[in-house]
Amino acid sequence: MYYECLLYADDIVLMSPSLKDLQCMLDICFQTACDMSLQFNCSKSHCMVVGRVIAVQVQSMLLDTHIHWYQSIKYLGVYVVSRKTRPSVSPMKRAFYVTCDSIFSNTDGLNEMVLLSLQEAYSLSILMYVAPALHLSAKQTNELNEYFDTINASPFVLYIHT
Repeated sequence: MYYECLLYADDIVLMSPSLKDLQCMLDICFQTACDMSLQFNCSKSHCMVVGRVIAVQVQSMLLDTHIHWYQSIKYLGVYVVSRKTRPSVSPMKRAFYVTCDSIFSNTDGLNEMVLLSLQEAYSLSILMYVAPALHLSAKQTNELNEYFDTINASPFVLYIHT
C-alpha cells in the first residue's frame, strides 16, 4: 500500500513519487496552516530522496521558505537514510544504552525486581517505540533482542517479533 502522508502528533511526513506532487502537497499544508493561523517551523522541515536516484540537481521545495535536502532524517526516534532499504537501528541502540546507564547510575542498592521493572519500563520502550512500524530484517530484530538481553538477568524477557 502507498501512503502519501503520515501523521503523529505534530510530526508530518509527506511522500511523493515526484517533485511536482511534493510541492503541491507542501502548498496545501502551507495554505491550511495559514487558514488555521498556524506556522510551520521550516528549520525543522527536511526533504530527502529515498531509493535510487540519478545524479541530477534537485530543485528546492518551498514551505514559506526553502526546505533543505538531507541524506538522512529522524522521524519518531528512527533515522531514515536515503539509498538504504532498511532503517538504521544504531541510534535506537545508543539511546537504549544511555537510558540503561542512567538507570544503573542512579539506582545503587535498589531491589533487583524494581531495577528490572525500571529497565523494562524505560529502556525497553526505547527499542520498542517504533519497531512495529519498521520492517526490520531478522538480523536487526535479533540484534535489538540481544541488546535487551545484555542488561536483563532475569527470566522475564520480552522479544521483538516482526
